[in-house]
Amino acid sequence: MDLLLDPVILVFVSTGQAKSSEKSEDLLAMVKKLQKEGSLEPQIEDLINRINELQQETLRILQLHCHKKESEVQRLDVKEQLEDLMGQHKDLWEFHMLEQRLVREIGALESSKAQLLTEEMLVQAKLEEVGRRLRSQPEVAGTPPVSDGPLLNRPEATAVG
Repeated sequence: MDLLLDPVILVFVSTGQAKSSEKSEDLLAMVKKLQKEGSLEPQIEDLINRINELQQETLRILQLHCHKKESEVQRLDVKEQLEDLMGQHKDLWEFHMLEQRLVREIGALESSKAQLLTEEMLVQAKLEEVGRRLRSQPEVAGTPPVSDGPLLNRPEATAVG
């Protein structure tokens, strides 16, 4: 009989739950009492029913524990995915901001280029006007006559500039 009872006792002791532990102690006390009295056979069915109840309760506790752990794992997965998406969004936002900055800088450079081209045309027109004036004035003693060649290559243009 002791060999039959030892695995049953191990089932109760191994649950690790406070409530189950109390019930296990109660059952163990009942078994010892029944052994002393010698009336174990009539109580076997009751003992089996109580063992089944404990097993069901232990199974339910384990299922709840597993469900809780699965939920925690899912939350961690969702949290990691959210952090990853947030990182991607931040990178995309930074890229977009850099792209906008580049567009603004290109626009500013194009505006500066257009302004410089306009200023160059104005300077060229002024130089041509100065050249016309120089050609239309009578020659001053000691200065060579002005030729009709390119204005910027002439010494007078360099001196005026």
